[in-house]
Amino acid sequence: DYILSSSAFHYYKNREDIIRRIAKSTTYFVLETPVLDSNVEDIQYKDDYMKSFCALVSEPLLLKWLKKYFNKVEKIGETIQPNSANRPVYLCTR
Repeated sequence: DYILSSSAFHYYKNREDIIRRIAKSTTYFVLETPVLDSNVEDIQYKDDYMKSFCALVSEPLLLKWLKKYFNKVEKIGETIQPNSANRPVYLCTR
């Protein structure tokens, strides 16, 4: 079985915890999400929304979380967005 998260991850609260819970539930996780354009571990909250809702993480921080709970994490492509802010798609295997 797979778990697929598309255009939702940036709305979750406790993002690392949801990755941990998904890893306990399945062998395969496919994640499509917007990421910050940053080379450092960072998270930015949109509109200061209670410091928990609608946050973008940088790819280094996202990969740190994914690799903590999955044995293999690979970028398998990207989705094409109307505003040209394409989103990466990751396949994570436990």
